[in-house]
Amino acid sequence: MNDIISRFEAVKPELRMTTNGHFAQTREKAMAVLESIPKLSGVNLSYDSLHAKFLPEKNIENLYSACKEKGLDFAVLMALRSPMDLVMLKGLRKIGGFKVWIQKLLPAGSARDNGLGYKYPSFNEQVLAACCPTRKKVIYMCGQGFTICCSGLVFETKTNRFVFPTVEALLSSEFYRLMTESNFGEIIKEFGLSGLEMLPEDSEPCTLCEHIYKAKYGADL
Repeated sequence: MNDIISRFEAVKPELRMTTNGHFAQTREKAMAVLESIPKLSGVNLSYDSLHAKFLPEKNIENLYSACKEKGLDFAVLMALRSPMDLVMLKGLRKIGGFKVWIQKLLPAGSARDNGLGYKYPSFNEQVLAACCPTRKKVIYMCGQGFTICCSGLVFETKTNRFVFPTVEALLSSEFYRLMTESNFGEIIKEFGLSGLEMLPEDSEPCTLCEHIYKAKYGADL
């Protein structure tokens, strides 16, 4: 991470680390990790009913405290399997007044393997007018490369179509053009998939995006 950031000489990018907080067993360990990344500007902690099974609230407290001392922005990303998961906010509010960003749990990775994900009652057609929520960001996937996707297209497919060895390769790719210039309805039209059958879970932009690309490329993904 430090090697990549050191190459940005003309600009000062905002660098946020997303983590499950496992390393923050003590405040000292949390501080050691934060101090190892000199240009870090903020920390996002992933937390939900699945993380809560292995991540003690003390870890969150340690990481939050270390961020406060370092002057770093701290936020929690909470994924919901159901509205009842909001009760976890009560425990988080005892720790501090940091931001909590709420999203619905995507059926990707281990969540998909275990049949988990937010349950939509039916397909919401309004999602067709939505665009990729991370289209204005550049994301580095450790050991893989650069992308704008942090969901199923990266974790559930062959990444050479969506993850690129350099920022330049990403920015000049057809994938980048489509995701930054078009909404999902427009991508479906460009791919010639107007008859694509939608499932309730496709109401989530990232799940819909994966569905579209798998329908387009099939076994090639």
